[in-house]
Amino acid sequence: MSDGDEISFQDGTIMLVADAAPFSTRDVWEGYLEGLTEIGANVLPYPTFSILELLSPNLLGSDLIGKAMDIRNGVQAIVFISGMYFRDSRSWVVESLTHRGMPTVLIATDDPYEPIGMHDGYSMRFSNELSCVNGRAKYLPTATMLPPALDDDPWVRDLVFVGTVFEDRWEMLRQIAMYCEINEYRFDIFGHFPSRCDGLQDLEFVRLIPGTVSAEQKWSLYSQSKMVLNLFRDSGDQPARSASPRVYEVAALGRPALISNRREELEQIFGDSIYLFDDIDGFGERFEEAIDSTAERKQKVDRAQQTVFQGHLYQHRASQLLGAIRDHLAE
Repeated sequence: MSDGDEISFQDGTIMLVADAAPFSTRDVWEGYLEGLTEIGANVLPYPTFSILELLSPNLLGSDLIGKAMDIRNGVQAIVFISGMYFRDSRSWVVESLTHRGMPTVLIATDDPYEPIGMHDGYSMRFSNELSCVNGRAKYLPTATMLPPALDDDPWVRDLVFVGTVFEDRWEMLRQIAMYCEINEYRFDIFGHFPSRCDGLQDLEFVRLIPGTVSAEQKWSLYSQSKMVLNLFRDSGDQPARSASPRVYEVAALGRPALISNRREELEQIFGDSIYLFDDIDGFGERFEEAIDSTAERKQKVDRAQQTVFQGHLYQHRASQLLGAIRDHLAE
């Protein structure tokens, strides 16, 4: 391609491939779909999670390759969100496309907890996690979609947690729950739990509500809570440094305050607009500080929201992504 040629994704198409999970990484896929569309790119969405209800894994792979290579679709590059489904015995899908000269792009959303391997399978790799950036993978942080417009309903609870209660989150979550119970703060925990939740059943001020939380329900739960709890997972020997989708979601909503255990990038991006703690004592201090001063809490919420709107929406990430793909295609 000559230096004077302009690669336009308003003429060509980005094929955006979801993973198989009907939640979690689906939010990332929908975010990039919204962001790419917002900046004017042509997008061919491929919702793997719903197509699997109609096709077997092998037929799905053939169908995906067929749509990608069909010249009528004008696909210039294929972006895989997560890539977890298309590894191991299904890696042939990505490798077939790459071998045929189709640019394949991975946005790894599970780093550093679940590396997918396939170091030579993709044309380009991005990671949502700073500690996983290297010669093979560039950094593309997570982000959030624009939140829905919600009424300022009366507060239902003081604190909410929404997400999977992995074992490495359990002990801190249990301590926070007992703190809220003893001090009579309403704390609701929504999501998936380990088989044992010792000590948290039948409490007066703490509730465990198991099940998958829809996107609509998630926003409503955030909006009805004075504060939202974020708990970063323990990443073992490779300490994670980056913010999570929940951080950007809560901050973008502009109603609840966010309280979170500490992580390097969180402080760099948000400064003191998020309540940060290191242990249960620190949690208690920051939580009381937030509950006692509604005005200060609102100031922090407003600053955090402006931070997200200025550079951490999926339309910002989509622009970064397209710029990198253009550079790759121009080489």
